[in-house]
This record gives sequence, C-alpha cells and structure tokens, in this order.
Amino acid sequence: MPNRLKRLHNVVQVLDKFRVKFKKMSNFVYFNPSTSEKDYVLSEIIKLILQSDELPPSNECLQWYTQSKDNENESDRILGQETKYFTSSSYDKLTNKIIDNLLNHNFDDVLSNLLKQITLPTNSQYARHGFSFFRLALECFRRKGEESLSDMSELIKLLVRWTIVSREHVIIEYARMLEQYGEYEQAQASFIKTKKSGLKKASQWEKELETLYLGQKAVSEYLLAINRYSSKVVMENSTEDFEPPNKKRRKNDTNKIVQSTILSKVLPYFVRILDMPSANYDFYTKLSVEIKCNNGQLEDAIKLLKAYSLKNPRNPTPFRELYSLYLKDLGDVKPAIEYLEKFCQLCPSDDLCIELCEMQMRHEYSSLICINVLMKYLEYPCNTDKRKAWKFLAALLLDIMDKFVNLI
Repeated sequence: MPNRLKRLHNVVQVLDKFRVKFKKMSNFVYFNPSTSEKDYVLSEIIKLILQSDELPPSNECLQWYTQSKDNENESDRILGQETKYFTSSSYDKLTNKIIDNLLNHNFDDVLSNLLKQITLPTNSQYARHGFSFFRLALECFRRKGEESLSDMSELIKLLVRWTIVSREHVIIEYARMLEQYGEYEQAQASFIKTKKSGLKKASQWEKELETLYLGQKAVSEYLLAINRYSSKVVMENSTEDFEPPNKKRRKNDTNKIVQSTILSKVLPYFVRILDMPSANYDFYTKLSVEIKCNNGQLEDAIKLLKAYSLKNPRNPTPFRELYSLYLKDLGDVKPAIEYLEKFCQLCPSDDLCIELCEMQMRHEYSSLICINVLMKYLEYPCNTDKRKAWKFLAALLLDIMDKFVNLI
C-alpha cells in the first residue's frame, strides 16, 4: 500500500471509531457540546488531515468550521447563471458520501465529490473549507498512482481561484507528485515556469511556506542531478573495463565530489525545515534518512527517525521506517516487531498488519495478540474480502481450539 496513505488511514480510524461508538467527546480539542455527531466527525476529519499534514495547519479552515453553523442558511452563488442554496442538508450528504467512500477506499468517488466543491465560488463560506478538500484530494491522487497526474494538472488550474491555497503550496505538492513517479525534469520545470509572485495574504505561515518552497525547489534540483548522474555512471561503467586503473580512480574521486556538492546544496534546507516547530515533514525526513543510509550513517538515520517519532507520536511513518531499518539493515527482529506493532496500532487497516501477525507467530507470540490485530484489520470494509487474512484468522482460531481441547 502506498506510503502516502497515512492521513487517510488516520481519517478512517476516526470514522470507524465513531461508527462503532460515539463517546468521550470532551477529551478532544475541537469538541463543541452544541455540535451534532456528524459535525463533530467532520471536524475530526479536518483536524486529522491538517494536523498530520506536511505543511503547517491552516487555522483559517478551523476558524471557518467553527463559524459555519452560524452561516449555514446563507446562500452561495454557484458558477453559471443559476443561484442555488448550499444548505446544511446538502452539506451533510456530501459528508456522508465522503465518509462512506473513505471507509471503502473508493478514492475515485471521493475525488469526484471533492472536485465538485472546488468549483464553488471563492466568496462562499464553504469554499473556505477548500484547503482541507485540497489535502484530501491530494491523498486520493497519490492512492490512484501515476495515472492521476493529468487529473492533478486539472486540479491545479482550479486551485488558482482559492485564496486559502497559495501558489507555492500547489507547486510544492505537484513537484512531489511528479518526483514520486520519476518525472524529475518536469518537477524542476514546474518551478521554472511558475513566476513566484509572493504568498497570498490569507496565509499566516508565510515564512514556513517560503522555506518549504525553496527546500522543495532544492530537492527537485537534487533529484534531477542524481538521476542524470546515475545515468552517466551507468554509461561509464559499460566502458571502464577498457580504461587504465589511474583513470578509474580519478573518475571515482570525481563522482564523490559531485555527490558531495549536490548534498551540500540541499541539506541546509532540510535542517531548516526539520527544525520547524509542530510540523510533520515526512518527505524531508525520509529523504534525509535515505541520504544518511547511503553514506553509511545508519545510526544517525535511526536517531533522526526516533526523534521524529517522539515529536509526532500519531504519525505512523517513522515507525514503519524504523521497522524497515531494524529488519532489513540491522537484522534485529525484536525492535523491528515492536515498531511494526506501533505502526499497526496507528494504521489497523494497513496490509502490514498481516505481516506483523506472521512475524509474531514465527517468534512464538500469543495467538490471542494476532487474533486481535486481524479482527481490527478485517473490520474495515476495504479489507472484508482479503482471503489471506480470513484464512490466517481461521487457522489461529482452530489452533486455540485444539489447545483448549487438549487441555481438557
């Protein structure tokens, strides 16, 4: 399952929690006793999408949400000649559709509903919610894969009309999407073609977003340079058998200098970004870890991930990365299982839950622990047809039954 699904997993967890039982509302930061269950669930969606975002949260969106109940009877002019009223009833219908589609991982349907709302005029009270819609739409695009790049381009054209989303924000996300699928030259071109006209006044995160913009621009240049450098090395290696040893050594020294030069340009931005308070920056953290691992600094990479996990305990990404490092690079199974358990607690619908159960059974963990993990995994509508999980659960239950019979 794609790495960038962490926010959708968090959203699904909250929705599933309210689907089973609606309680302990007063423990949440944004709880308002006068709001309905549906409104509260929606506020939790907003909070999770923004709180675990890779950009600072938009307080404007949260402020809009708290005021929306007072303005629900105001009319919203829809594009075109007609004038319609976006009532609380239609808003609830949209919310319910998004909830159902998220629970079933029907990301295409989520996108179709979200994109309808993006066409609302910028003076609409509901249009102010566009930042959250934008973030959720991005996660759905990433879930769809490379085929979504053309749709993403259409989304960018629509986002020009939103005051809540700055041009820098859009370019940062678009560049990351392109880099995810190896379109490094196109990612760099997105920065060159866009004339940077400054941040819009609606954003109170101008300095942070400016840093992210420059950092992402440096990352795009770094990835493009590494890609070109790797292609050059492959071509050189095909002819190096015919070269004298001295020339080979000079080439290796030159290659190291090139890599060091590229890294010295991009790493200062990473330091500035990762030092920002109260922020989740998975992209830069993972790239920093990758660079450290490639340079043989495995301990430093683990320290970075541990510090990141302490700073963001609700973010599953560092736990998954720590699990991978301990298992594949260090071969230390015990801490690997511990970090995978933490990841699965945060993402109980992820397929890694099955891998966790398999590892636990290989190392003689209690069958009851595995059954608990599997039952939570299978409760999600998107996993109800996973045969492997059902067979695994059936085998564990039969094993417990056999032990019980033998005990009697």
